[in-house]
This record gives sequence, C-alpha cells and structure tokens, in this order.
Amino acid sequence: KGSVGRPQQVYVLTTEAGSYFPNNFAALAGNLARQLKQVLPPDQVPCAFRAIAHEIAAEMDCTGLVDQPLEVRLERVARFLNERGYLAHWEMATGNPDEGYLLHKCNCPYAGVSTEHRELCVMDQALVDELLGHHCQRIQSMVDDGHCCTYHIRQPAYSEIQLMGA
Repeated sequence: KGSVGRPQQVYVLTTEAGSYFPNNFAALAGNLARQLKQVLPPDQVPCAFRAIAHEIAAEMDCTGLVDQPLEVRLERVARFLNERGYLAHWEMATGNPDEGYLLHKCNCPYAGVSTEHRELCVMDQALVDELLGHHCQRIQSMVDDGHCCTYHIRQPAYSEIQLMGA
C-alpha cells in the first residue's frame, strides 16, 4: 500500500497442494448448490445465492462504517473476508484514488465447485457489493484462470452515499 516496511508477501496454495488438506466443504457446497438449482425455479436461484450473501454480510459489524472514508471500509471488508479464508487485500488502482481501488481475493473457499456452480461467484459479488455499500465490477476471476478474484471499486456518487445512509 505504499507504506514503509517490508514488502507484503501473499502465498497461495496450488490446486494440487490443496488436495493435501482434506475437507469435505467443497463436496458439501457442490451438493447444496446442485440441490438449490434442482428445487428452485431457475429465476429464483440467483436470488437464493444473493440472500446467502446478505446473511454473511450481516455478520460484519457495520456500525458507523457508512460515514467512513472508502479506504477505512476497504480495510474492514478485507479483514472480514480474511477471517473467512479469502486472503483479501486492497490497493489503489493505478496509484490514484480518483481511479478507484482494487480489492483482491486470492483464495476461493469454493475452489473446485465454483467452476460448475457459477452462482457461488454471483454470491461473492453480492457479498462484496453489500459489504462496501455499492456495486463493484469484478475484473478478474479465479474461475476464469485469474490469479485472484479482483473487484474494481470506484468512489460512490453523492446520490449513492445518500442511499446508503438512508
């Protein structure tokens, strides 16, 4: 982030290395996603995943966050995501705050499942949008062979700020 000190290092397990850490979360997430898609009408599936994102976002204490600068909100969102295993960090886009910010999530809790169930990516997009209080554009995705899932965040317009506070 341009501060003095040692450079930040981010380590990510390869897909092959991930297989050495046994868990059944991917299978469970895949089965749950499959069941939702079989039981719900197709137009309600994205709504169900957005509702899950809403529940996850509600776990973050947002007291006074709407009034904070975007950098403070980004820091809080990255911390919240890191507590859930996303390995998130943020930076200024092109080093200029007028160009917005980039939020990187370098670990996918749904790796191996999100390729088949893109609704999990919809859920994560909704989660980031809700945590930050306005829509962000995903510009890179691990599902599409990106290094991280990266979201471009612009400063919200004044009208959006009024809506967030209402």
